[in-house]
Amino acid sequence: MQAIAEGDLSERARRRALELANDADLKVQPAKAFLAPVARPTGRDPRLPPAGTLLRRQFKGGTIEVKVLEAGFEHAGRPYPSLSAIASEIAGTRWNGFSFFGLTGKKEGQRG
Repeated sequence: MQAIAEGDLSERARRRALELANDADLKVQPAKAFLAPVARPTGRDPRLPPAGTLLRRQFKGGTIEVKVLEAGFEHAGRPYPSLSAIASEIAGTRWNGFSFFGLTGKKEGQRG
């Protein structure tokens, strides 16, 4: 429809497109790296303490306590999939859960 309304390619443009198509080095098979399965991390995040550990943090005059579970976390009797979900709910804004609970993997006094 566009070719009818606006006009088709000029003969010169057609020849040039054909030249480019003929000169192109086409790869028939994708690279092996493209077909290789993507390695997904397995297991628990190494920054997490063992299941059963209680994480405590002082926040706005209160103490927040979170229990680390095998799969997820528990706070105030409710299960949560991540520390970030708990931290964000408590703070009322988005937070990185590891940062909020001081589980960044850095030793105290160490800088980034």
